[in-house]
Amino acid sequence: MSRSRQLAAIMFTDIVGYTALMQQNEKEAIQVRDKHRLIFNSSTEKYKGRILQYYGDGTLSIFDSAIDAVKCGIEMQLGFQKDPSIPVRIGIHTGDIIFSEEEIIGDSVNVASRLESLAVSGSVFISDKVYDEIKNQGSIKTSLLNEITSIPDNFTLVLDDYHVIDAKPVENALTFLLDHLPPKMHLVITTREDPDLPLSRLRVRGQLTELGATDLRFTPSEAAGFLNQVMGLNLSAEDIAALETRTEGWVAGLQLAALSMQGRDDIPGFIRSFAGDDRYIADYLVEEVLQRQPDHVRSFLLQTSILDRLSGPLCNVVTGQEDGRKILEALERGNLFVVSLDDKRQWYRYHHLFAGVLHARLTEEQPERVLTLHRQASEWYEQNGLLADAIRHALAAEDFEQAADLIELAWPETDRYVQSAPWLGWVMALPDELVRVRPVLNVSYAWALLDIGEMEAGEARLQEVEELLETTEDISEKPEAPPRMVIVDKEQFRLLPATIASARAYLAGTFGDVAGTIKYTLQNIDLLSEDDHYRREEANENSPFQLWQYRFTLAQAQVKEDQGNLDGALDLLNKAERLYYRNVVPEMRPLAALKTQVWIKQGKLNKALDWARERGLSVDDDLSYLREFEHITLGRVLIAGYKSNRADCSILEAMGLLERLLKAAEEGGRIGNAIEILVMQALAHEAQGNIRPGPGTTEACPDPGRAGGLCPNLCGRRYSDGSTIVRSCCSWDYAGLYR
Repeated sequence: MSRSRQLAAIMFTDIVGYTALMQQNEKEAIQVRDKHRLIFNSSTEKYKGRILQYYGDGTLSIFDSAIDAVKCGIEMQLGFQKDPSIPVRIGIHTGDIIFSEEEIIGDSVNVASRLESLAVSGSVFISDKVYDEIKNQGSIKTSLLNEITSIPDNFTLVLDDYHVIDAKPVENALTFLLDHLPPKMHLVITTREDPDLPLSRLRVRGQLTELGATDLRFTPSEAAGFLNQVMGLNLSAEDIAALETRTEGWVAGLQLAALSMQGRDDIPGFIRSFAGDDRYIADYLVEEVLQRQPDHVRSFLLQTSILDRLSGPLCNVVTGQEDGRKILEALERGNLFVVSLDDKRQWYRYHHLFAGVLHARLTEEQPERVLTLHRQASEWYEQNGLLADAIRHALAAEDFEQAADLIELAWPETDRYVQSAPWLGWVMALPDELVRVRPVLNVSYAWALLDIGEMEAGEARLQEVEELLETTEDISEKPEAPPRMVIVDKEQFRLLPATIASARAYLAGTFGDVAGTIKYTLQNIDLLSEDDHYRREEANENSPFQLWQYRFTLAQAQVKEDQGNLDGALDLLNKAERLYYRNVVPEMRPLAALKTQVWIKQGKLNKALDWARERGLSVDDDLSYLREFEHITLGRVLIAGYKSNRADCSILEAMGLLERLLKAAEEGGRIGNAIEILVMQALAHEAQGNIRPGPGTTEACPDPGRAGGLCPNLCGRRYSDGSTIVRSCCSWDYAGLYR
């Protein structure tokens, strides 16, 4: 038998599911095969192919040109799709074959056969060699478009799991299709990451509809329906809100949490502790996300898991890599549980559960690195003037000496606003023996205790410093620290005697000791230098008169704000800031929070976010009456953030926080704050588009007098998702009613 070698394009075809169809309905199977043969024969003849073999439902043919083979395959598939359609797959490869009469053999034949077996119904799978021959043949693409355009009805092409595609030819072909999309064709792509297609051009043309992670998150009502109806749980509204906040509405996270809850008795306790170390969450995220990343990205994810916020420069310092910004941008594009915190894409954070998984993995795999990573983060934050973050990471690194230095330097700014709760948390985390040898830090500690009403504890700290200073020379003249002391802020050390005298005057006034108040006030003035005009004036001021001026200025600022004169309101708040002085009555509505609310109205969201970060505020904080107004303001910041950047999950955090604040305000009988929180809940619903009243009832305000008499028709409206908000039948500015 003579044999010869030949270069050819080899095509295999077969009918998907033919064997099963033959067993179920032999007559229909024969009709399907006849249609396949008819279209196959006519198309092969048209493109000058040669039919070598029929085998059952399959065929083998060859063509002199790869271009002809592909054109033939496309025409076949278009014919197979006409009603009644038949499911056929086609594979094409080119190469050297050994040809003998009606039989061909060789590796190229095997490749073509393998391609056909990998193809899906309705497709033409081609090898790289075939693509190289046809990639510049516009006629193939044009002929395909012409055939598609001839389809009379509207139809949709769905490309599922497009993120698995890693072939430039496919992307080029799809881009061509998008640029010339027939009017009756609609393309739907489902993917975990943004495809490499001209999306921006399609957005500008108004030809693109996008559903991102934010759109797919469950709303509170959807989460309630899923957990209680679909998963068969019986969770309270509070439990659902807490779980939604932790999962950030992530549907898979809610489902995995529901699986973990099945069979548990203490559901509220489980939800409070639910985090990334839950075994279902951990297994899913490790298998689906972490293990699929390249080694350098996986290392980046683990090492940066210690950070609450991520930026390119910060990540570079922590990881030792140089492409932190590029990696963060790639992670966001890939929807890998990274949330942008600003419009400029400078700061990001991880999804709470993902961060928990990453940190647990880091602790398991690289426990010796954790402290070093925190230390590097602390150094970066310090160098960039972000002391609060620098302190947190220094404490996490167990670098208590560095943390003590930073905490001492942070006190003047904290003291300026008499908002010492976060600062107290930092200093209380230090070993006490470290604090006792730092007189400036210890006196600051005393003042912080006095601010929260811990008079005895504050006085004890003052006594410790006074005993430490008894053997010291005149420190106002020589601010160098004696050998057994540690001083970081030398200016505050120089002022230490006057600071102690001021604290003593404060204590005396608290205990009603008029003589002591006068004595220590005069002592404070005497200890201040003649050119320290600011502090001397502050000590000389008439406190009752000063307080009246301060309150009056705040009232003027409120009027300006209600009139829409926001710049004027800020000017008056700055004036009030200069008038404010420390007294024994805590300031329930801090000036900084009042200014933040004005910034929000001005659209200065970055300044509002900076305030929240500097104050160390979080939706997970333990709530207290002293900080209630700050947390209400944080809620406003989060709602404004959601309106500014829909990709942020801040609206879910805001709603969870407001729910907790409302409960605390109602239990404490603080009707004014409760009404303000209810109105903020209304704003949160409005931001999500949930403004349709539900079938619930409208309830009159039970006590209009306690609401301030400002609106006799104040009432509640129950909404379709089960929530309640307040409204007023008259016109008033809710932002300024209860200050």
